[in-house]
Amino acid sequence: MKIIKTNRDIFLEFQTDSNNIIRFSLPINKKYVMSDAVCQNTLQLYGNNALEIEKDFKELNNRYNGQDLTSKSLISIREGGAGDLLFKTPVFRYLKNTYPDCKIGLSCSPVYHGLFINNPDIDNVYIHVLPFEVFQKYDYFSTFEGIIEFNREAEYKNAYDLYAERFGINPLVLNKMPVLKVPQLTVDYWNCVLKNDLTCSKKIGFQWRASSPIRTLPFILSATIVHKLIDLGYTVFILDAIWRKNDVAKFITDNKLKVIDTSKFSDNFERMAGIIALMDMFVGPDSSGTHIAAALGKPVVGLYGPFRSELRLKYYKNTIGIDVMAQKCNNGRGCYNHSYQLCDFAKELGEKAAPCWKLLDVDMAVKATDVLYKKVYGND
Repeated sequence: MKIIKTNRDIFLEFQTDSNNIIRFSLPINKKYVMSDAVCQNTLQLYGNNALEIEKDFKELNNRYNGQDLTSKSLISIREGGAGDLLFKTPVFRYLKNTYPDCKIGLSCSPVYHGLFINNPDIDNVYIHVLPFEVFQKYDYFSTFEGIIEFNREAEYKNAYDLYAERFGINPLVLNKMPVLKVPQLTVDYWNCVLKNDLTCSKKIGFQWRASSPIRTLPFILSATIVHKLIDLGYTVFILDAIWRKNDVAKFITDNKLKVIDTSKFSDNFERMAGIIALMDMFVGPDSSGTHIAAALGKPVVGLYGPFRSELRLKYYKNTIGIDVMAQKCNNGRGCYNHSYQLCDFAKELGEKAAPCWKLLDVDMAVKATDVLYKKVYGND
């Protein structure tokens, strides 16, 4: 993270989860807080003289590390996905319970604002390119660049423990369930657009794609799981973003799936959370939906290829993780690849999905789903 000053007028664009573009300007001679990635991208677009780096966050002495927050404030900055942001929420809850008068701000991509503006433990939500005058109003800050992506501890330590320790909080004092509140208006929206579809029983939300290809199952495996769940009497709702609705339609058509497609109505993360709130269960790969479902108290079956499920699901209730790591990858411990590219093994074999998914026992995943559903809801 950097504190920068603009040496010229700059216009930035960020893509939202509905594939729309948010554009905003950074006027000349203004200061902002920027991640290293946004800073580098801006310099590539506008030239090396467009920004003046005034200070690296490593030089600041007010990083939060468990200090007393009585009558104090904390701004927490993270650019990652929905899961990365939900990993913070147990700490926010703990801090609000411990210091009721403290103020907590969250700075993140506008894509995810809808998930957190109703969080009772967050006072303000800001865009991730944060004006310096806003940053200055807070007594402490916390940042999380590279906490998952470039951290060897992430290969053996659960994400909630990693985030707590970065805050300077003992993980043992936390209730490590994420916090998420879906507005009633969002639930009403789904009841309106899906109408009679939601009156069925045994509703399973199935997210067939993760944000990264390496964590996404091959089509044939996803289709087989869905077919087998339908055969067991479950109604499957396919979850995805609206800008992928054509891909979802093709996926359904190619596999002749008798399912309910929610993607054409799901144009932001808040609405994705809203449809998950109306499901009985959630099934899918490591994805935002997995953590949203857990935060909403839904039973979860998580399908994990590149790394072990306990690194994400360990503290969730009514959750089963199915692990399929390849023996070739890191001596069977998984590759822990967090990029948006396929792994080297897939490239070597010329495959479009991570080869470790070939080890997935589809029948085991389906049985686990059925067993968990009956455990939570009974046999009927």
